[in-house]
Amino acid sequence: MLAWRCTKRLHPTLVALLLAITCALPAAALHPVTSRAQEPAISMQVAGGGAIDTQTLETRFRPTLETARDELETLFATSLSQPLVITFGPEPDRVVRTTWQSVGDTAWIDPAHGQAQVVLDPFLQISPVEASNVLRNLVARHLVFQATLGTLPAGLNDGIATYIERPVLATQARRGSLVQQVSFATALPDLPVLVNAAPTLLDPETDTALHYAFVAFIVDHYGLANLQSLVKQSVTATNWQALLTTATGQTIEQMSTAWEQFLPRWFAGGWQSNAVSAFDMSQARALFDRGAYSSAITLAERSQQLFNDLGDQVRLSEVEAFIERNAIGVRAEQLMKDVQGALERRDYAQAQAKLDDAEAQYSYLPASHKPAPLIATYRDMIDRGLGAISELQKAESLSGIWSKTHESRELAQSAGNTFAALGDVSRHQQAVALVNDLSLRLQRITLAAVALVILIAMWLLIWLWARAPQRFLWLEPRTSTSHAGKVS
Repeated sequence: MLAWRCTKRLHPTLVALLLAITCALPAAALHPVTSRAQEPAISMQVAGGGAIDTQTLETRFRPTLETARDELETLFATSLSQPLVITFGPEPDRVVRTTWQSVGDTAWIDPAHGQAQVVLDPFLQISPVEASNVLRNLVARHLVFQATLGTLPAGLNDGIATYIERPVLATQARRGSLVQQVSFATALPDLPVLVNAAPTLLDPETDTALHYAFVAFIVDHYGLANLQSLVKQSVTATNWQALLTTATGQTIEQMSTAWEQFLPRWFAGGWQSNAVSAFDMSQARALFDRGAYSSAITLAERSQQLFNDLGDQVRLSEVEAFIERNAIGVRAEQLMKDVQGALERRDYAQAQAKLDDAEAQYSYLPASHKPAPLIATYRDMIDRGLGAISELQKAESLSGIWSKTHESRELAQSAGNTFAALGDVSRHQQAVALVNDLSLRLQRITLAAVALVILIAMWLLIWLWARAPQRFLWLEPRTSTSHAGKVS
C-alpha cells in the first residue's frame, strides 16, 4: 500500500519510464536467482528454483565452458573480454524466443548483452555430450560476436557455432541426411540466402544443417585459416560478397561451383569430418591407453595438423610428443611380431635380439602396456632353444671321442627332447640321427667288449686247464738194486 502511494506521487513520465525499463528486462531477471556462482568471464546461475543447484552445474559443466573458451580463443586469436551469464530456469518469454539467437529448442543467447538462457528441465534430460554442445554453441556465439562486433552474417554465425560443437555421429549423420534431402528434392538455397540466413520454407533444423555444411565446406576446401579470415575480416567487410571473396580469394561464382561439387563428397561420408574436433585428444588418449597405437596416431595427426595451422606451438609440441610415444608402441608391437616370426623360423638368436629391443621400447611406455606374460613365454622358448642348440653342438663335438660316447648321447637326447617340445622339426631330426648313430656305436662297443671278455675268459680257462697238476705224467727213477737183483 505504501509502495502504491509513493508511486502515485511520482511524475507520470517517470512512472512510464520505470515500466518501460521493467518490460525491457530479460526474462531471467523476472525470476528470483536462487543460487549463483561467479566466474570472471563466464558465470552460471539457476533462476526460479530448479531440480539442480548452481554448485552442481559448476561441477558438471565448468570444464566444458573453460575448454570451449580456451579452444575458441586459440581458434580465432582473441579473448573473451565481455562476461557471459548463462541462466538456467523456466522457458523464457516470447520476446526472448523470437529476438535472441536460438540453439535448438532449449537455449537462447543475446551476445550483445552477454546474456543466455537455458530451459533447465529439458537441458537436464539430454545426454551429457548434447548438453555440453549446447554450452559450447553459446560460448561460440558470444565470442564470435565480440570478435566481429556483431558483423558476421547470420548464416555463417550459425554455421560456425554449430561447427564448434563436439561431433556426435548420429547428429552429424542427420545433418548430412537433411542437406542431402534438400539437395535432391528442391534446389539448394542460393549463397545470399545461405550466408545471411534469410527466411526460407525449410524448418530451423534443416537451415542449421545447411549452415553447418557450408562452414564445413569452407574449412575443407579453403582451409581453417580462411575460417579465421572470415571472422577477422567481417569487421571491415562492406558486404557478404566482399567478405567471402577477400577471405577465400575466389569470386562468388567460383565459390558456388566449388560448393556444388563439394556436396556429393560430403554426402558420401565427408559429414563425419570436423577439423575443430581435433582439439579434443581424449579419444586418441583412450586408444593409446588400450594399446591401439596406430589408430591413436591417425587421430593425433589431425590434431597435429590443426595446431600447426593455428600456430599453437605449445599444443603442437604436446601432440608431437604424444605421436612419438605411440610410435614407440608401434615399434614395440612390430618387434614382438618379429620375435614371433623368428621363433616360427626357429631362429632363436634373432628372436633374442628382437625381444631385447622390444623390452627396451616398452620401457618408455606405461608398465601396464608391457605384455609381460608373452615376453616371459618368448624368453623361455628362446632360452630353451639356445640351450638345446648348445647341447647338440657339444654332443657333436664329443661324438668323435669313444670314451665320451655315452655323455654325447645323453646330451643329444636331451637336446632332441627340447626341440620336439619347441616344434623344431629339423633340429629334432638332427638330434635323433646323432642319438641313433651314437646308440649304434655304443652297441658295437658293447658287443666288442663282450666278445673280448669271452675270448679272455676262454683263454684263461684253457690256460688254467693246461696248467692243472693232474695233466702232467712223471716217470719214476730206476734204482741200481733192482737191476742187481735181476742179474743174479
